[in-house]
Amino acid sequence: MRLLALALALALTGCAAQKIDVAVFPAGIYSAQNVDDAATYDALNFFSGRSLHPTQAQAARVRAAVEYLGGEIASNDRFNGLAATTRVQFLQARDEVRQALAITPGTSSQAIVDALVAAARAPTSQALLTALDQPFFTLGAQATAARLSALPPMPITRTALEKLWSYEYRTLDAT
Repeated sequence: MRLLALALALALTGCAAQKIDVAVFPAGIYSAQNVDDAATYDALNFFSGRSLHPTQAQAARVRAAVEYLGGEIASNDRFNGLAATTRVQFLQARDEVRQALAITPGTSSQAIVDALVAAARAPTSQALLTALDQPFFTLGAQATAARLSALPPMPITRTALEKLWSYEYRTLDAT
């Protein structure tokens, strides 16, 4: 067990030495002042099944939140008190979503967040398809849109979000 914890801590240290791809989340998606908390709550509700009939726009917003949180949690000193294993899980959650949406490896986090946020803000289904018409969505816009609201279970993503939410509450209780 200690060996696993050490390996994960070293993996996170290695990620820090590499430069973690961090996106900026656009203003106006969440009305809360703390985007990290709002994105976590939104994504946790979605991945825990509380959003029973999500629209493609909601699904795009939540996928953008996971993409954003992956880099933010792994690189922001605010989360230093979070277990190293959970910080690594957020990078894995981001990869889990990228694989499910068939996103080209190496695509910048900002490009993914921007496209998914544009899809989330799209006023029509045609505008949503236009937002998803990006070369890094390898299945094409139509198939990516279909996958948004029909992704398979994502256990790594859900576990990471639950751990983060628990950490956030412990942090709030301590203040």
